[in-house]
Amino acid sequence: MAITVTQFPSGIYPAFNDSYISFTSSLTGLTKSEITVEPDSLFPNAFLIYPNTNGRYIFNLKDIVKSRLTVSGFTDNYTVPSGWNQEITNTYLEQNISITDFNSISGTTTSGATIELSYEFDRSVKQVGESVYNNPYQLLNTSENGIDYHLTYFEGFPFSFEVQRVTDDDTISVKNVNSGIENYITGITETNTQRIYTDKGVSNWTSTNFLPLTDTVNLLELYQNETFKTNLYLKKVNPKCGYYIKWFNQNGGYSYWLFNEFSKEELKVKSLKDVATNPFRNVNEGLLNNTTTIGYEGAKIIEVKSQVDDNENELLKSLFTSPSVQLYTSQSPYISGEWISIYLDGKYEIINKKNQNEIKVILELPALNTQTL
Repeated sequence: MAITVTQFPSGIYPAFNDSYISFTSSLTGLTKSEITVEPDSLFPNAFLIYPNTNGRYIFNLKDIVKSRLTVSGFTDNYTVPSGWNQEITNTYLEQNISITDFNSISGTTTSGATIELSYEFDRSVKQVGESVYNNPYQLLNTSENGIDYHLTYFEGFPFSFEVQRVTDDDTISVKNVNSGIENYITGITETNTQRIYTDKGVSNWTSTNFLPLTDTVNLLELYQNETFKTNLYLKKVNPKCGYYIKWFNQNGGYSYWLFNEFSKEELKVKSLKDVATNPFRNVNEGLLNNTTTIGYEGAKIIEVKSQVDDNENELLKSLFTSPSVQLYTSQSPYISGEWISIYLDGKYEIINKKNQNEIKVILELPALNTQTL
């Protein structure tokens, strides 16, 4: 007696895409299967499924892994560590399941085989035509091959990038090919996503001499146990003021961008409700307005702009579909601020024959606190 798995999610699979498991059973008669999913605290009951007329079972793990990876939502609640890297625990998931098949002959139900399976997931989503890259040391950002990445870093503002999955016995190092300087990422104790900080907003690799960066495109190579894994072409921009945002991208990590400091601001307000005042006056006594408002709700709207190149075009596409966008309260480099959640509106238009494009985005800040009845 055996269970044969014919379809399954391979690699570190995107949690927000369908992840089908298909299998057959060698049992005869009226059959069924039970699928047990870890952890028991979230899934105390087994899933009972039946085969189609061809004896094929199909089970989709998508909703299960989504629920586990979105327990804390999408907002980044991690605080900056004392070192240059940090384990992120809600991005990578190893999902264990077990399958047991049963048959029923003459009213007697008998269990057959049980198999234990394990699959890996992260908080990404893939679009039609995109592939799952077979490189656990890829960055959780935009790439055409899962090895080469192009990011822009604005000095003096918080900036980091995530490595999809690092194991607890890994030795990770980053080498700046421009300068030949190499340094190590330490303190890895669990198999999980690792966030590597380049700038903490008050200090960075250059100011602390950890891994100095030049004011150009720095080629950074990521090594695992002295073996090359990933290229990061990091474009460093000199300190300047502006509107700095962070968003959860479709690759399961966080991206950053600094918009120009010159903006267009608007205050959007709306009356909550009108109520009668009942002044009880005749015409010769001076008529007054018979209604008044109980107060207003309002929000501050900021329209910002920026120039972007071809690589940055790809980076910013995921901004417009992100479930979490945050604005840094400081508009000046090296001045500490806080991240606040905002709403975003806009239309992404790129002319591909241009080397530089202007992007416009409307940022809606949290609702104003107002006086109301």
